[in-house]
Amino acid sequence: MVRYRWVFCWMFILGWGWGQHDLTHAQYFGKNKIQYTQFDWKVMETPHFDIFYYETESELAEMAAAIAESANKKLSAIFRHHLTRRIPLIIYSTHNDFQQTNTSPYFIPESTGGFTEFAKGRVVLPYNGSYFDLKHVLTHELVHVYQLNILHDLQKTHPRLKMTYPPLWFIEGMAEVFSEDWDTEADMILRDLVLSQNLLPIPEIWRISGSYLMYKQGQSILTYIAQHYGEDKIVQMLRDWWKVKDFEEAVPLALGISLVELSRQWMYALQKTYYPVLESRDTPDQTYTRLAFEGFLNYRPAVVPDTTQLRFCFGSNRDGFPGIYYLEGSEPLSKPKRLIKSGQSARFESLHLQRSSIDVNAAEQLVFVSKSGERDALYIYDIPNREIRWRAEFDSLIALSSPAWSPDASRIVFSALNNGGMSDLYMVTVSDQHLTQLTHDVYHDRHPRWSPDGRWIAFSSDRNPWGDQGAYNIYRYDVEQGDIQPLTAGNHIDNYPDWHPNGDYLVYNSDRDGIFDLYLVDLAGNTIPVTRTTTGFSDPRWTADGRSLVASALVNHRPALFWIETPDSLFQQLGFRRDIGDTMTVTMPDSYAVWQPQRTQGEYVERDYKPRFTMDISSSTIAFDSDLRFGGGSVLVFTDMLGNHQLGLVLSNNSGEMGTFFKNFDAWVGYTNLANRMNYTIGGFHFYDEYQEPRNFEDVGSYAERQYGGMVALTYPFSPFRRASLTTLLRRTEQDYYIINDHKNAFLTSLFLNYTKDTSLMFYGTAGPVDGSRYSFSVGHTIDFDDVQLGYTTFVADARRYFRLGTRSCFATRTLGLFSTGDNPEYYRIGGSWTLRGYDWRSLEGTKIILLNNEVRFPVLNRLLLGFPMGTLELPGTEGAIFFDMAYLGEEKFQAPLGSFGLSFRLNLGIVLRLDVAKKTDFDRISRETVTQFFFGYDY
Repeated sequence: MVRYRWVFCWMFILGWGWGQHDLTHAQYFGKNKIQYTQFDWKVMETPHFDIFYYETESELAEMAAAIAESANKKLSAIFRHHLTRRIPLIIYSTHNDFQQTNTSPYFIPESTGGFTEFAKGRVVLPYNGSYFDLKHVLTHELVHVYQLNILHDLQKTHPRLKMTYPPLWFIEGMAEVFSEDWDTEADMILRDLVLSQNLLPIPEIWRISGSYLMYKQGQSILTYIAQHYGEDKIVQMLRDWWKVKDFEEAVPLALGISLVELSRQWMYALQKTYYPVLESRDTPDQTYTRLAFEGFLNYRPAVVPDTTQLRFCFGSNRDGFPGIYYLEGSEPLSKPKRLIKSGQSARFESLHLQRSSIDVNAAEQLVFVSKSGERDALYIYDIPNREIRWRAEFDSLIALSSPAWSPDASRIVFSALNNGGMSDLYMVTVSDQHLTQLTHDVYHDRHPRWSPDGRWIAFSSDRNPWGDQGAYNIYRYDVEQGDIQPLTAGNHIDNYPDWHPNGDYLVYNSDRDGIFDLYLVDLAGNTIPVTRTTTGFSDPRWTADGRSLVASALVNHRPALFWIETPDSLFQQLGFRRDIGDTMTVTMPDSYAVWQPQRTQGEYVERDYKPRFTMDISSSTIAFDSDLRFGGGSVLVFTDMLGNHQLGLVLSNNSGEMGTFFKNFDAWVGYTNLANRMNYTIGGFHFYDEYQEPRNFEDVGSYAERQYGGMVALTYPFSPFRRASLTTLLRRTEQDYYIINDHKNAFLTSLFLNYTKDTSLMFYGTAGPVDGSRYSFSVGHTIDFDDVQLGYTTFVADARRYFRLGTRSCFATRTLGLFSTGDNPEYYRIGGSWTLRGYDWRSLEGTKIILLNNEVRFPVLNRLLLGFPMGTLELPGTEGAIFFDMAYLGEEKFQAPLGSFGLSFRLNLGIVLRLDVAKKTDFDRISRETVTQFFFGYDY
């Protein structure tokens, strides 16, 4: 039995794809981060920044450089602080490229607009086509740079044994306050929270930690402090952090009131601000008919052009996987049918429903966008036949969004980002996939919609005098002439235009009255409101008869779908008749001058990027065991600025005396390259340990083993869900048997092949997957060149399937097969909470094992609130399971099966705590003893 094996854990982490896979779901499963593109990286050196970019985004880099230097000057004055080092700023031209970054080992969700990491202080962010968003996100992340720099300086000047950081809502709220003004979206979210009574007091905001609601509540609290106590108080709380142990002490020190009193004042101020809104406005569900109740997100409707009944598609995550659904009728409880499911295949990796609309033509052909490998692709789905009929992707375009059908269904217009990050409108002909670029400039053009006669394309754009401040207006593009004419104007956000079936006017959403309501605009630019609600609407789509709309609105901090009937009086205000086909000729106003983005002007030096290693991790430990032996070790990790090249070093020693100090050294050094799709690791090692069990040798007593050699590992991801890997080792082994005074020395070479697929779904806070599947198949062979009977072959098959029973419940099954043969076969061990429950941890062994696990997983408590005098403690959901396990073990042949059954309870506190209550059985009788086991770890 191995006494000191922890060094091999570090060897795995450092040498076997550190940063390649998301291993948080346990064991060897997890999805793959893929480097599709070989970026030609450059470095732009400005007075305070090193900006890393690739050649196709040089124009974007110049914009980012100017924004960064301007923001740095602004923040230096706000914080009364000067940065003590240069800031690495890594820019990606699209979110698809951003998701390939190796600066973080974790997967980048679509909701992440950028991040600042601790190890090297890097700011990493993508461009989405909006200059205003680039300013906001870049300034937001630079606020984090200042926060970390100030806290680091405080720790040096006022050292504390254990320094805690301010709460996350304060950190993120401050970044929002100093990077953008309070806007309509933030106002909408807080208004909805207050009116739905979901607003959390300040001491309880930790319950929504990390969510978008936390960002906006934090921004609201600090905006209140700035307005009533002064903006300088926010900075003071940060600069005085060394004087306090938590935020509860920081508030009275800076403001002279308690945290509870600040919370009361802030919540009361919001109530006074938002409750009066109910006098003139109603919540959407009080006025309009709600559609499609299930699901956390229901949005992006697309109505089928049909005059008989309401039929539409929409986006939803009702089963956990984002998908597109189809619904007939306006009855609130109608059950939709799922058409497209994403998140389980490379073809539909992500539908981008957070930023992309969908569309349906009269033949019920659905057009939508999905990430498929390196770039996005357009798809046409035939709804009646339930099949994909057409697919197109374009080499020069990375990110696509909001496709829309032409009236004759021969062309599709959409918005796209090219390799350099510029956002424009494009048109593709369905018959031959011929691509035409319609706009070509730095402005953010989005949400195009075709007019019923096919002459015009309406879209939203920031090509107005206030665009660099975040304003969008509605425009129409002349398909024949290429002219662009404004339909709306003003320093506000106008979005999601949709033509009325008669072509005389459009509906769109706008915050021109402070709330995102729906408006009508005619071709002369006259505008009137359609809705007046507390949270507003977006994504409006006309029904075929032009008498109603389907749109989404925020209700209880979730987007929901509504059916909106439009009265005749509304149309009469614009002077139009309701009859479809009635048209009029109008003269369009002239366009007006627009802004240009700021670019750095000759204030930089350019150079090619060359990898240079700097340290990311340095860790040491000292250990002591019951045999009066001391041990210790160090771990060092070095990476380059882009995270593509990683070097790891592990040293440890468990010697009991000076004479064996060097003999007992364990060492590992490895280099991992993640720059390309094929990841590889090269490493060398020396390992020494003592064993108390002889494995398959009889009466030979304990023995010592020394191993040294090298290894090469290759990993190739076929998609985010499937990968293959190959590992080969060449090593020298020297085994000394104490009692029989024997030696076995040999050169061994091993080759291991593995194929893994993971399409599982795991909710935040759950103890294991609730949907999808996981498969892993491995084969390994070790050759003994010296023929001392140390060769062996192994086979491992692990198949897991999760059958959904409810939102957070499922039937989970696993079949695990372990097989080893040869002169020195591997002995596998099972038993305990992760394998065969009810039996002692790793108490059963064999060279052949078949393990069957079956359980029904279900939620027991969604959450548990415990009240204490000092406040409320919220525990996450408790899950339960009814399980049945069965195992066959053997060497030459299988023994009689063993089994167990019982109840299991799991609590996810970051580490999953497990309590198993089991009965054992040999399938002849059931044991009288009830075994209770406590352990930790995710579900299989």
